[in-house]
This record gives sequence, structure tokens and C-alpha cells, in this order.
Amino acid sequence: MALVAQSPQSDHLDLPPTPHEGEAGTSPGVNISPGSEDDGWIVPAPVTLSCGTRVQLYKDGESLHAAFEAIKHAKRRICLEIYIFADDDTGRAFAELLCAKAKEGVKIFVIYDSFGSIFTDRSMFTQMRAAGIRVEEFHPIRPWEGRYSWRPVNRDHRKLLIVDNDIAGMGGLNIGAEYAGSWVVASTKPSCDAWRDTAVGFVGPAAHYFLQSFTQTWHYVMQGGRIGKAGFIHGLN
Repeated sequence: MALVAQSPQSDHLDLPPTPHEGEAGTSPGVNISPGSEDDGWIVPAPVTLSCGTRVQLYKDGESLHAAFEAIKHAKRRICLEIYIFADDDTGRAFAELLCAKAKEGVKIFVIYDSFGSIFTDRSMFTQMRAAGIRVEEFHPIRPWEGRYSWRPVNRDHRKLLIVDNDIAGMGGLNIGAEYAGSWVVASTKPSCDAWRDTAVGFVGPAAHYFLQSFTQTWHYVMQGGRIGKAGFIHGLN
């Protein structure tokens, strides 16, 4: 999945700075808990685009850690679009946090892919809905559960998070222990070295484009029609 640049300069968020693990400001290796044993990855400094948006690059589970922290500080709205939303220790931690934020009055919208999350205990999504979260399944695998035509080969592999109006992120990480290691919670699963992912977080006006993309997918899931309606192409010819 992805996610979110933490910005001490945000005008309404007081988020902690990006963690620099290790003695030399390095990030640990593939999907292990934070510490000084690393593979040489140096956490890069954020850069600022001409529009004023701050961009931060993340590696492996540190991006899910940043996403978790951004969700903690949400004030108005959280939009999450994900392929795999696992019900393991990491997935449950995210689900519980989202439920807590919903009870605080934050509006929350979640889209998960039916095939990607096929092994997830659906009771977790039921609990999220009961907490006031609007949860939608992208192209249900079970034909009788779909609102519109059955499209089992059209999947949603996006991993997007948008928090409030100015924080967003995208990347290759789903929500699960094999992606997070112990960056979010102490995981009972053994570390998995098969995954190596990168994510990019944004703080600033560029987050609006991610919100537009999520909104188009949400409308498609809710209203049906041509799958092209879920696409988002900005400024490309």
C-alpha cells in the first residue's frame, strides 16, 4: 500500500517526523521490525514541489507506519483504497484504528478488492460498518453479491490513502503483516523476505488529485457503468 508523508510543517497537523532508524539514519531491511540492522537504505530527505507539496519516499513497512500515524491524526475524512486488507495482526490494528476514528466523527470511506481480500474474515468489514465506516467491495467475486454486471477479471490493485484534504500516498504495499513486518504492531507471523515495496507520501495541494481519483472509483462502485469511469488521467494526452 502506501502512504503518507508526515509533515511537521503542516498547518493543522502536528505529526512526528519521519523515523530515521539505525545509527546512520537508515531504514531497516525487508519487512523486519525497526532497528539498527539494515540493508544500507538511507531514508531520503523530503523534497518540495513547485506547488508547495512535500514528497517523502518510503521503503517497506515504514510506509504503513506512516499511514497508521496519519490516520491517527485525521480530523475530517479518511479515504482508503486497497487490494488486500488482511485480517491478521496488522490488518486488525488498522481496522480498529479506523473504527475508533469513525466513532470520533471522522468520515471514513474504504474500498477493498474482493479477490485480493478473498481470504479475509468478512466479519472484520462487518465490524467496520457497524462503527460507521462506509465499506465497499470492488467487483464481488460472488456473482449474487454484485450490484451490477459480474466482472471477475477486473480487479482494483490500487493502494491509495487520503487523509483530510492535504495528505495522501500511494505505493505497492497492501495492509498485512507480510508487508508491515513489525512496523505497525508486533507481528506473530514470521518475517517474509519475498516482498520489497516502495511508497510515496504527499503533504500539500497535490493530495487533491488522489482524492479525485478515489472519488471516481467510489462513484463507479456505487453507480456501475463502464469500468473506464474508475480511471483517472490528469494532464495526459
